[in-house]
Amino acid sequence: MIVADTVLIASFFLEIETSKAAGLVYDKDPIWIFPPIWREEYANVLAKIGSKDPTKSAEELIAHFEYTLAELKNNEREVHLSAVLGYALKYGISVYDAHFVKLAEDHDIMLVTEDREVLKKCPHRAVSFRDFV
Repeated sequence: MIVADTVLIASFFLEIETSKAAGLVYDKDPIWIFPPIWREEYANVLAKIGSKDPTKSAEELIAHFEYTLAELKNNEREVHLSAVLGYALKYGISVYDAHFVKLAEDHDIMLVTEDREVLKKCPHRAVSFRDFV
């Protein structure tokens, strides 16, 4: 089991540069968990795609979002927000990133991410796609 961040989720469910690597991560460990905040981050990814790619309709992106939510709904795990804030302060990372790091710590597993800051500041809990595979 691993903690998957939003970039890993997006890489797996969208056709982007890191999709092949995300598939390899899934092949190695298909049990992914993540905090509920992934939903807002993923919606933001889709909104950015919609603003940059005129071939993607709002309906298509919303349908994709709903599909992904349905696929991943059982993989969410709560983290205590006060503890998340503590991790953000301790490691000097965003509260958003701290959700994923704290979840990994709570379950004594690794966070698989491409976030350079998290990889640098939390090497005890974070590993890149390539290094995980």
